[in-house]
Amino acid sequence: MSAESDVTAVTGALALLSRITPAAVVEGPAGTATRNYLAREGGRWFVKAYPRGTRDLAEERQALALGESARRSGVPVPAVRRSVSGEVIASAGGLSPSPAVPEPARTDDARQVSSRGGDVA
Repeated sequence: MSAESDVTAVTGALALLSRITPAAVVEGPAGTATRNYLAREGGRWFVKAYPRGTRDLAEERQALALGESARRSGVPVPAVRRSVSGEVIASAGGLSPSPAVPEPARTDDARQVSSRGGDVA
């Protein structure tokens, strides 16, 4: 599959599974077991896409649930967007995306900083 068709597949899966209709989707930083994308739809979305054949989506779901629990306890981790069926990872056409809103990093004095370390205005 080409990079362009991958982006098209992710765009369609986001609309179908998560009701996110992005204006743009681009390839993001490489993951260990995922293809990652950045999507814009009013805001930013970081999308982990688990390819067909990913063996243990159950473990991935548990990891995302742990992140949600940490977030509720005040840990600054990304908010996962659940699918229309309530799942943290849903599947369609061999693709299993998990969109999340990236949280900007914060310093101990609560200044908002970018991922590159500079202050965010």
